[in-house]
Amino acid sequence: MKKHILPLFVFFSAAVLFAADAVEVSNKNNTLKFDRDGVMILDAQKNPMLKIQRLLFCWSPPEAVPVSAEAVSPETLKVNYDVVKDSTGKVKVTSLFSLTEDGVGIKYNVTAPEGVRTGGVMQVMFPQKGTGKMKIYKSGIWTRAKNNGVPYEVKDNYYKQFKGPESSLWFAVPGNHMWSTDVAEHLPLKKKEDGTFEGEYAFFRTPGSFLDYEAAAAIGKRPLALRITADKVFHIWESGSPELTLDVTNASGRNLKSIPLAAFACDYDGKKVLNLNENLDLKAGERRSITLKLPEEKRNIFFLEASVSMDGKEFFTRTNAAILPPHEYRNPEKSNIGIAAFFNQPDRASVLKLMKRIGVHYYRQGDNRETAKYGIVSFAHNNVSATVPFRPEKDGKRVEKMVADFQKRRNPVWEFGNEWNFNKPMKEKQRRAAVYVTWAKALKEEIAKRGYEVRLVSVGLAGGDIGFVRALHEAGAWPLIDGVALHPGRGNMTPDATGNGWFYKGSIQRVKKQIAEFGEKPLHLTEVYSCTQPNNWWVDSYRQGAENVLLTFAVGVAENAASVLFYQMHNGVWYDENGINPKDREYDYGLLMRDNSPKPSLMGFAAAAEHLDGAEFVRDVAIPKTKIRGMEFTTPRGKMAVVYDRTDGVWQSKNTKDFAHKEAWKDHWKTHKEHRFKSSRKEIRVVDAIGRETRVPVENGTVSLTLSGAPLIVYGLDLN
Repeated sequence: MKKHILPLFVFFSAAVLFAADAVEVSNKNNTLKFDRDGVMILDAQKNPMLKIQRLLFCWSPPEAVPVSAEAVSPETLKVNYDVVKDSTGKVKVTSLFSLTEDGVGIKYNVTAPEGVRTGGVMQVMFPQKGTGKMKIYKSGIWTRAKNNGVPYEVKDNYYKQFKGPESSLWFAVPGNHMWSTDVAEHLPLKKKEDGTFEGEYAFFRTPGSFLDYEAAAAIGKRPLALRITADKVFHIWESGSPELTLDVTNASGRNLKSIPLAAFACDYDGKKVLNLNENLDLKAGERRSITLKLPEEKRNIFFLEASVSMDGKEFFTRTNAAILPPHEYRNPEKSNIGIAAFFNQPDRASVLKLMKRIGVHYYRQGDNRETAKYGIVSFAHNNVSATVPFRPEKDGKRVEKMVADFQKRRNPVWEFGNEWNFNKPMKEKQRRAAVYVTWAKALKEEIAKRGYEVRLVSVGLAGGDIGFVRALHEAGAWPLIDGVALHPGRGNMTPDATGNGWFYKGSIQRVKKQIAEFGEKPLHLTEVYSCTQPNNWWVDSYRQGAENVLLTFAVGVAENAASVLFYQMHNGVWYDENGINPKDREYDYGLLMRDNSPKPSLMGFAAAAEHLDGAEFVRDVAIPKTKIRGMEFTTPRGKMAVVYDRTDGVWQSKNTKDFAHKEAWKDHWKTHKEHRFKSSRKEIRVVDAIGRETRVPVENGTVSLTLSGAPLIVYGLDLN
């Protein structure tokens, strides 16, 4: 960045100092010092921590350079700026830096005429020697739902820590946390009635020993901070008795006596396997660590909660833990199971290792030079504007680069485009289909030119939109594509349900029928879902997630899908990884909770991959005079069936006022019926939705199973 050269002479009033001179204000915790080119924030020991410098109007030319300051009160500096690169001559900036009991606040006042864009303003700030800028911490507050619904997190604040030798400054991010660099942060400006703009920053001071969750509690005036952690990535053990650590910290600043603490854990069957109650005495700033030990089992998932109460207020936290034993997949090359997307949380290698364990064979958009060592085949996926046809003179180099990049990545399948049909009228779909063909032709020509062996798959369809399939065919896409991509969205019905609308199996069957009319092509399900937004009637509960993920993959094999890619591995969205927004269901599509602990759906994913390993579909199951439904497969382990009782129907919930999901450890099916099946075995193997296996003896050629709407994997039934 260019340095602003100050003039030799600066006119000033008696209260204003030369820019080369220093002016400072202090309190017991921090000092603000203006010196030459900005405001330095120092800690209580006068160690420099952070230098606040220029304001950059990133979407317009101006830059505001601090040139002078005056102490307008014992704890406040007014900073004046020289605006450079301003062709209008009308941009003006001032700011007030104030020391507070909690840290430092900054208020900005900006005058900018029409034409000067104020949306992308950034504040330059340099951590000083001995101060480190840490990763963003996204603080959430666990909240009880109404009507005994499932608790969820609400957004507290997003913080960036500047950790100094004695204390920390926590920057409360007021704008777009992604609009930042190592030395600049977004400053959102709000237009006032008089036409000027205002913005505000806040830095909160905490002791250097405070961790992120403790600092967030102290800043939020919450007297107690809790977290549950484990030394196992994703809180997943292969065997043994899981042990987690509950940390309780007194963030109140004063000594606390007899604070009631409660902690419990339930397993998937609802059995309470941990029940802790005690009173804590905590000194100011004290962190107490308590071991939470869970029982040893072969395979299970546990749901943990810890809570404290003070002055009539409850503070609590939740997490999950699982025992998932090792497993070797015998026929991975036959698997169609995959993941559509993931984040590098907590790190990329750990995620890829977990994906390998749960049976991921395909990844929607990756590099085989990396993923092949995990047994994962990476596809290619990208998108262009759905409304702009291919222009050789402008887009030719772009197409060359696309093809070259994917060829280097050794991607055998390329899904080009994404949901161009979503919520569009038929005429617009037809126009977009024509645009698609212009790009597909250019891609195929470049693919042939380079001798790249890749199967070009159509734009991913949003839902079972056979009208858009027809539009693609009519526009001439059929000879250009080697497969069709479908995102068979699903609402509050089970995945085996058929029908028009957002039905999973119904969408697949409609599109397959249309494909057959135009000429068979492989069907890739490049986004399949089990959203678990708490207390939303349209999506799955956490428990339904396990059941429906298992059914989703079973139906995918039964319908002979070339790939079935689950969206997605983590909660959150690409522009807010690990973020919090309980009102947006896009944040709840993951197999992992926000703290990267497992949902039941992750266990259902693993169970599906393990038992569909090498499976071939035989037939749908519908036993006469009963509501028993399912699918039968042959596997290297013998005949296998996925069976369930549809007495309660396929609709999981109704849109009622204040709808509430049940907790993950509570069975949500009303009907449980005993059924007798024939079997020529001495015993049958029964596997539930999270992969737990039991063996049931056969007596006189029959065996009894109690079925509900939850799918069971069963080996050894004679269903003929």
